[in-house]
Amino acid sequence: MVGTQVFYNSIPLQCDNDVDIMWGVIKRAPQFIGSDLYVTIDTVGFNVDGGSQYASNVGQQESVPVTIVYPTVTAETSLPYNVGPYNAVAMDNIEDAEVYTHGNEDIQTNFDDAIEMDDTRDMYEEFIDNDGPEDNPEFLDEVEVENNVDACPNPNPIPNWFTSNTWDNIYDPSPSMETSLMSWRPGDEPSKGMLFLNKATVQHALTMFSVGLNKKFKYMKSDPERLVVTCVEHACPWSVRAINSKRRKLWEITTCKGPHTCSSLQVDHDGRMMDSKFIAITLESYVREDISRTIATLPSLLHAKHDHWASHYKVWDAKHKAVAEIYGDFDESYAELPRFLAALKDADPTTVTQLKCDNRNVLGTCTFNCAFWAFGPCIKGFKYCRPVISIDATHLYGKYKGKLLIAMAMDANNEAYLLVFAIVESESKETWGWFLAWLTNITDRSNLCIISDRHSGIKACFDDTSMTWLQSPKVHHRYCLRHLVSNVNTKWKISELKNLVWRAATANQVRKFEATLELIRNVKPAAHRYLEAENKQKWTLAHDGGRRYGAMTTNLSECFNGVLKGTRSLPITAMVRFTFFKVNSYFDARRNLTLDQLEAGQEWCKYAMDKLEKIKQRQRTIW
Repeated sequence: MVGTQVFYNSIPLQCDNDVDIMWGVIKRAPQFIGSDLYVTIDTVGFNVDGGSQYASNVGQQESVPVTIVYPTVTAETSLPYNVGPYNAVAMDNIEDAEVYTHGNEDIQTNFDDAIEMDDTRDMYEEFIDNDGPEDNPEFLDEVEVENNVDACPNPNPIPNWFTSNTWDNIYDPSPSMETSLMSWRPGDEPSKGMLFLNKATVQHALTMFSVGLNKKFKYMKSDPERLVVTCVEHACPWSVRAINSKRRKLWEITTCKGPHTCSSLQVDHDGRMMDSKFIAITLESYVREDISRTIATLPSLLHAKHDHWASHYKVWDAKHKAVAEIYGDFDESYAELPRFLAALKDADPTTVTQLKCDNRNVLGTCTFNCAFWAFGPCIKGFKYCRPVISIDATHLYGKYKGKLLIAMAMDANNEAYLLVFAIVESESKETWGWFLAWLTNITDRSNLCIISDRHSGIKACFDDTSMTWLQSPKVHHRYCLRHLVSNVNTKWKISELKNLVWRAATANQVRKFEATLELIRNVKPAAHRYLEAENKQKWTLAHDGGRRYGAMTTNLSECFNGVLKGTRSLPITAMVRFTFFKVNSYFDARRNLTLDQLEAGQEWCKYAMDKLEKIKQRQRTIW
């Protein structure tokens, strides 16, 4: 059809000549490559007198002429297909049509030869047309009904099975040209027609199947377009072939032979079939649940699920891959870090970030050196804290090693107050000097007390007089008493001596300090000489001058290292993001607690109220 619409008209077929006219019209119009015949059967009456006519009433005996209007069609009449739809009955254009009255007249047409068989029709149409006696327009007139006065008021009833639904019984016996396809799900056995998203998924499915049966396979072909594996036992027929289907845009198993005929009794459960990628997928849920899980605890989880043990290195590598899948790739995280730090500063201009890179290695690229960040609310809130800062460093356990530097303070309730963070490659005078320079710059307070361990890099920074930002009265350096006592115990391993050093350092009067120091001389003279060589201002409370505000250790920063224990194995940007959310939760929790206390009429924090209560108890005891 050339047009966009198909128009249908109905023509009543009252005799064989009408059928001949219909086929003649179709034959004269070669554009018709097919035709459908829809028939509506009406009840007709038979005249026992020998004449037959179609009638509207069954009991009507006389002949009723029916007027049908046909278009004038001759053999020379062209029926172009690109004109409007052909209407077999056009009553609105009756002047161009001839009127035929069906009575006892014979219909004259120019389609006497229209009943010839068309060459384009197939053998089935010819069989249908030629099956049975030739149609005779006088056939109905010759039919007589014996002993029947009436003219057959009703046709024979139609059996129910003529019209019952039999579509469900239709069966196509032709063989299927398409292999049944299905998606692989964990626990399914590989079979022909299975579809996979990519090659890695195929390998994971084969590994899971083999591990479950304790079988081993080897790769015969492995490239971007196909994957062929076979059993390691030559006598075993098991093999699988998968291809990258261009038509489906998926990987499909095209050949699957089997099953395994080899024995599994002598195969060790050593996890050799499980590579780090497979183990990473297995451990991903455990890592997502608790990032602080150690490498030592993960093999038992793997064994409980697959009944196989894996080497320590495989589990270590698998954990890093699982972390990268959850929190981002380790290498890409370094490229993302500048954008994230810029986003932090854009969201809050009071936030301080600093990224130090080395671009001397490869032209057009830079190598990460160290990063520093301090959130704006932390900087503002430190103005209301005691001028005492505890600094410490902790190891990073991710793909790339390094150190996380932390500076913390104490708020009015004597609780940890997060201040600044930094990531450096290692602890040295250069890295600690860079960190302390930014720390003293953002605090902008004089007589600042910084407590640390006795790391050589930190000591070198405070001993260097050229670093004016670390000299008195700007900054006062103090040692962590716990680290000092630990060093003494490591050297001499005398528990009594360790207790005496702690008592001497915490003595708040010079007299008590001197008395305890004399006891140390009697127990271990070498230890006494070791302590005399140290600056008393840096490790004793009696000679401190009140800079410590009673803080003797770096326990606050070290306790927060425990909070960061699992975080230290994350990619660098994920680690910075963790500190952002942790500080947010810290401020939100403390704010809600403060509002509740103010609503209850409590104007002072719990730490201050406990101090006042102790003083009152002491006064009652004296009086």
